[in-house]
Amino acid sequence: MKAVLDTNIYVDFAEGKADVVDLVATRSTEILLPSIVLGELLYGFMKGSRSKYNEEKLHDFITSLGVIILTVGEEVARKYAIIFSGLMKKGRPAPIY
Repeated sequence: MKAVLDTNIYVDFAEGKADVVDLVATRSTEILLPSIVLGELLYGFMKGSRSKYNEEKLHDFITSLGVIILTVGEEVARKYAIIFSGLMKKGRPAPIY
């Protein structure tokens, strides 16, 4: 099973939440981390008092589990537009920061 992580899932994994650790580390065949999520995590680390520790922990996570960083290209942007449009039509827009 492919697992595409968002910021919350990585934080839960890093905190050792058993169900998330099991899902990500033992039941996933591929772990994908969008570059946007990577940026959100790094930004959060920069705001905290343990940025170096958190960055090292993230680096270890990426290397030890062979996490693939997904880049944002035309295909991803198009899928985002389709999803965002669908949410707008339902009256549930995705937050943009």
